[in-house]
Amino acid sequence: MDMKNVEKRFLRINKTLGLITGVWPYQNPKIKIIVQIFTLGIMFTGTFTQTAHIVMFPSVDSIVDGIAYYIAVSGTFVKVGNYVVNESKLKPMLTQIFNDWAAINTKDEYDIMVSYSRKGSLVALGYFLHLFCAVVSFIFFCMIPPVLDIIVPLNESRKRLFIYPAYYWVNSEEYYMLIIGHMTIICGLLVCIFCACDTNYVYAVQHACGLLAIARHRFGNVCKNLPSPDEGDDIEMSEEVQYKNVCHSIKAHQHAIKYLQIIENSHHTYLFISMGMLITAVSVSLLKVAGRHDNTQWMMYFMFLLAQLFHVFVLTVQGQFVINALDDISIAIYESPWYKLTPRTRLLYVLSLRCCLKPPLLTAGGLITLSLRSFAEIIKASVSYYTVMQST
Repeated sequence: MDMKNVEKRFLRINKTLGLITGVWPYQNPKIKIIVQIFTLGIMFTGTFTQTAHIVMFPSVDSIVDGIAYYIAVSGTFVKVGNYVVNESKLKPMLTQIFNDWAAINTKDEYDIMVSYSRKGSLVALGYFLHLFCAVVSFIFFCMIPPVLDIIVPLNESRKRLFIYPAYYWVNSEEYYMLIIGHMTIICGLLVCIFCACDTNYVYAVQHACGLLAIARHRFGNVCKNLPSPDEGDDIEMSEEVQYKNVCHSIKAHQHAIKYLQIIENSHHTYLFISMGMLITAVSVSLLKVAGRHDNTQWMMYFMFLLAQLFHVFVLTVQGQFVINALDDISIAIYESPWYKLTPRTRLLYVLSLRCCLKPPLLTAGGLITLSLRSFAEIIKASVSYYTVMQST
């Protein structure tokens, strides 16, 4: 499958939102810079008005009311900044996906990659729809007071609600619709930036899981479709085919581990900062939900809390997917009849199993990252069976 077909089938959301926000690696460089400046310029106005609200109304309540929203808007600079600073690492991450698709030449491996790619696309779609529904609900709640003033008027206008605390140096009642319009644009861009950056990460992780699944499939089929052992030559040929199949499986496993390292190198700082900001925002939102008694305002904080929790879930669950994929490889190696094979083939199995039994650890952000000790052990195991392969 070529690059265009992969983008059309599995990366449509990633590419569309990436082009809108300027984080798609294959976008025209000049247009990308213009879009990034425009996007970050608009997001800066949101940060500026939120900061102005804290400065003009300095109090603990004012800070607590706006800190979660302030963190969300500030997070867009972290996400876009990661794609600007680490573009040289992120582009190879996506390029490798297209190269892997082009290298698939069997139906079983093709079906495996399709299943994991669809999972990545489904998670990306759910992530986008959840954040989109949260923004729509914020706008809906803000529109309730002016609509009720028209339908069921009172002696005085109802209190106006805003999506997030901000100060605009104008009469908020007179320019209410303009203020809500600006806040809607900020929230819309926020959703696009979050989804454009995080969905690339999600799809890359699912692609890595697909590569691990291919390695598991190859390990599990080492002894299939071998020559019939009726004659001595056939036995030697069968042993040679088994050895080559194991080497073929090891190469797939090595490739998957290397791809995980590419993801780790381009996302470790980004996810560390993002998760720190998210934990702070979730803590404040929980405090506001627990202490708020105004029904409409409570619902807005509750919807925002759900969006943050779903964001945390999407980032952290990716690491569990990798752990499960590594465990499946270990099971496939352990359950195969490796102990009946020749000594040199058994050695490759033992080294492969040793590598699989030391899975990558996960950071708080669900990053497929390795602690220094685990990273060193896996590199040692990989070098060991790579050396054996080269020597034989």
